[in-house]
Amino acid sequence: MEQLAKLKGGARPFTFLQELGRVIVKLIDTFHKRAALTLADIIRDETQRMQLAGQLDKNGSGRVQGNQAGKEPDASWIPVTLPPGRTRQ
Repeated sequence: MEQLAKLKGGARPFTFLQELGRVIVKLIDTFHKRAALTLADIIRDETQRMQLAGQLDKNGSGRVQGNQAGKEPDASWIPVTLPPGRTRQ
């Protein structure tokens, strides 16, 4: 994450919301849907491999808002059991 925050100049294919510790990647249309579905499959497979199946809820395309920018992802996930102090926003 720190390396992404240091990149400067030019249009970047991602937005780094440092205060939230999140990277949002923008894909060109021709690859967008396939990549989004593939990423969802990878997340599902990896959570199963890590014996965390059932520990994430699909959260839809909820908007992510930082201090300077906001984005709406195709999909997002949230822990079933939230850490103390975390809300389901």
